[in-house]
Amino acid sequence: MTFTLLVFLPVWLQASTVIYGEKGDPLSTLAIFWWFWYHRATGLPLDPNPFLGAPEGVPIKLGYAPLPLLAYWLSATVGEVMAYNLIVLVSFPLAALTMYHLAWYLTRQHTAAVLAGLAFAFLPYHQGIARAHFGLAQVQWLPWLVLALLQLAEGLTFPRLSFLGVCLALNALVDYHYALFGALVAALFLVGMLVSRPARHRLLARRPVRWEYLLPALLALGLAAVVTIAPYLALRAGRNELPPSLWRRPLTQLYQYSARPWEYLLPPPTHGLFGSLTASFFQSHDHRSFLHEQSLYLGYIVLGLAALGWVWLGLERRPGWWLLPGVGVMGFLFSLPPFWELGTLRIPLPAAFLYELVPFMRSYSRFGVLVGLAAVALAGVGLAWLLVRLDHRPRWRIMVLVLTSGGLLLEFFPYPLPIVDVTDAPPVYRWLAQQPGDLVAEYPLVRSDEPGYYDYYPWVRIHHKRLVNGAPLGSPQEADRIQMQDPADPRAVALLAGRSVRYILLHLDRFPPGRRPSCAVDGLALVAQFGETVVCAVEGVQVHTPE
Repeated sequence: MTFTLLVFLPVWLQASTVIYGEKGDPLSTLAIFWWFWYHRATGLPLDPNPFLGAPEGVPIKLGYAPLPLLAYWLSATVGEVMAYNLIVLVSFPLAALTMYHLAWYLTRQHTAAVLAGLAFAFLPYHQGIARAHFGLAQVQWLPWLVLALLQLAEGLTFPRLSFLGVCLALNALVDYHYALFGALVAALFLVGMLVSRPARHRLLARRPVRWEYLLPALLALGLAAVVTIAPYLALRAGRNELPPSLWRRPLTQLYQYSARPWEYLLPPPTHGLFGSLTASFFQSHDHRSFLHEQSLYLGYIVLGLAALGWVWLGLERRPGWWLLPGVGVMGFLFSLPPFWELGTLRIPLPAAFLYELVPFMRSYSRFGVLVGLAAVALAGVGLAWLLVRLDHRPRWRIMVLVLTSGGLLLEFFPYPLPIVDVTDAPPVYRWLAQQPGDLVAEYPLVRSDEPGYYDYYPWVRIHHKRLVNGAPLGSPQEADRIQMQDPADPRAVALLAGRSVRYILLHLDRFPPGRRPSCAVDGLALVAQFGETVVCAVEGVQVHTPE
């Protein structure tokens, strides 16, 4: 665990001014964390967030999950930047620890378990997804889920049921993707145990009932069931409030954000050592996904050792020996596009069926975490098998450890760390912070689910002005946004004035060539320009600064 923390020393040394991640989603998440801090510092009501969708604001939904609640408490206590870094970076040592527990259970070999833990912590999937999504970075509870199922395969006891319930709940409480993955892994286990007669007999063998374990076991499983399906039920309950495009994602997005087989075999372009070697291939095979979603590389050291581990588990026929290979195969198949096009033949893959159950999910490449989990755990078994056979050959044993450790370091090399200086705001926002007035609109006035929006909201932390941008889809503010899209339209200017918008920012480089607006419109006046960003004042708006 110490090693995983030391890797991020450059971030820890600047933990209040930089974040681990990339521009985009992390900065928008940081702005939400900032609102948690600002709400506590000023005593303003938490809900709604007045800095988005102004002047009405945007509802805050912390939900039942502890992760937003943890973010709220940490942000109010240590500030939004430190809170974000803590939540993301602590997932690395925790992932190493839980994989260590799983590998130790499988091998009873400390060295192999340590290396498996480090490999899982720095799996390219984990490094990549942590760059963009603080919730999905919480992969640490998945190894415990597999461990709980393997223990249950040895026989049904109430403590084991309780542990399984806790593990299902932990995965469900960090992200709805992991709620789904956990449910599918548990379903795979149940089917496998019922199909196998020896496994079924072992699972259902009669044992004396320990009543002191019954209640907590049932409570744990009940809690797990509730929190596992709660995200799905919550989305279904709010289905009518969501635009159709968010409830049922277009099928094209499943192709776009699914995995390709070569992504498991090639280092992503973001890899610190080998990325330049694969960048041209990824570019020529681009399917318009994000690089952090395509970071599924397993490494050839892990794959080779995993093959050994698979064979050894199969020969030993330990209870539940088939679970890890099954999880890996299931994760791989679900991560692929929904259909396999073979000439004129269109063969449906698992994603096509799951799409009908969870139509709001679009990034099926995230199933790659199950492939990585299974591969690393099996690699730990394979390494332990080698080390046991080299017990009496210390030189060979040392050589295997050196080659394995060095190979893992090279293949999962974490540097250069993706670091964003969150104090490095564009000059226009520094200038805006010094101006009177309260409401601002930024153009292009895109929808709140479009990538361009994420370039606006993060800088609220700097200028403290309320944005017209960010209205929830389907809301009355969104209907007004459509009417205000063209800043050259006098009706749009009148709507802005009616909302008491003091300034509009025109980011000219984000408009199509030949359609760049200007402040030369009735009701607008040019007040400043910063490179490609023009600032216009809305005339006739009384300056109001909130208390």
